[in-house]
Amino acid sequence: MSVGAKEGVRVIFRFLRVFPVKIKGFSLIEVLVSMLLLGIIMSALFIALNIGESGNSISGVKVEMQAATRNLMDWIARDIRGVLGSEIAQAVNTPSGTHLKFNLWQWSDASNTWYITGDYIDYNYDPVFDRITRSLISGGNVMQTWNFSDIVENPFYTTYNDTTKEFVEYDFEITKKLIVLISMQRTAIGGRVITTTLREELKIRNE
Repeated sequence: MSVGAKEGVRVIFRFLRVFPVKIKGFSLIEVLVSMLLLGIIMSALFIALNIGESGNSISGVKVEMQAATRNLMDWIARDIRGVLGSEIAQAVNTPSGTHLKFNLWQWSDASNTWYITGDYIDYNYDPVFDRITRSLISGGNVMQTWNFSDIVENPFYTTYNDTTKEFVEYDFEITKKLIVLISMQRTAIGGRVITTTLREELKIRNE
């Protein structure tokens, strides 16, 4: 080796002594601890995201159910307030806690009276499929139907309190009222069951 080369090597070694390089790897324990901490952090983030998603789902389901029960109640109220209680009570219309059928009546501004249209509205609750069906019947034919799902209890009552929940068809002619209960039930994300109940006492106005 030439003199110049030897001198160059000595300079390099002197430089390394001034700035020593220490290279040290991670131990197995350090790696395992790091993985454990990372797993805990990821699990916490996942749980937080899952809770947030579940809360949003529950809130969304509640809002949808409240709107759906109100919509159905408005349909029934609009129909019931334009019929005769004695007509609902007729045996030929088979009134019960799950079924109502009655003629449609309309108000005439010209004669200032109600008049019968000849068309029928039929409400039928199917507890097997948890569904209320509203049917428009004209000339003995079903012209149109509307289905309301996730209903979990009989909708029609003449008495509803802590001790008595019943439907007695002839009570219409005495009380001139119908108690309607819309109880809807759905399952949100995470398996939580949500129930929304709306109850109203409807007055029969035209008799």
